[in-house]
Amino acid sequence: GAAAAGLALAGALVPAVLGGLPGMSGMAGVFGRNAPEKEGAPDRTAASGSWTARPAVGGSGMPQCAHDAGKLFCARPGVVFALSASDGRLLWRRPVGTRSTSGPPVVSGGLVQPYTDGGPRLAGLDPATGENVWQRRLPTGTTVRYAGGTALLAGPDGTVTGVDGATGATRWRRAL
Repeated sequence: GAAAAGLALAGALVPAVLGGLPGMSGMAGVFGRNAPEKEGAPDRTAASGSWTARPAVGGSGMPQCAHDAGKLFCARPGVVFALSASDGRLLWRRPVGTRSTSGPPVVSGGLVQPYTDGGPRLAGLDPATGENVWQRRLPTGTTVRYAGGTALLAGPDGTVTGVDGATGATRWRRAL
C-alpha cells in the first residue's frame, strides 16, 4: 500500500492516504477509513467502515501524522503517539521535551523521530513501544531535516551535521 502523511493546517481537514485508504487529520483528531467493519471495533462507524480517534494524549494543537508499517505516528507540541491505522486504537504515547513539534514524526533508520525546530534534543523512538532508543542534545535554534536514514542538523553556528537515524551517531560534520 501507499505510505503518505496526513497533515493538518490551521483548523482545516487535509486529505491523506493511510496505508492505501483515505483519511484526514484535523483539529478534533485523526480520522481514517479502512476495510469493511469488523465486529467489536468501538472507534469505527459501522455504516462507513471509518474511524475517528481523539486520544487523550496531552499536548495542544492539531495532531500531525505520518504512516509507516500499518501505524500512524502523530505529534502535537510536547507529545508523540502511535495509532493503529486500521482501527484508530492508541498504541503508545510519549511526552517529548521539545518546545514545538513542527510537523509529523519521521521514520528514519527504522525509528520514529519527532520533527522539531529549535528543540533542545533529538530522539529516536522504537516504533513498537515509543521507548527512547537514543537521544542527543541540540543547540537552541538547530533546524532538523531528513534525507534517507540521516537526520541533517543545521546549527545556529553554520555547522551542518549528519546523524545516523538508527543509532544517533554522528556520520559527518561540516562547517559552512
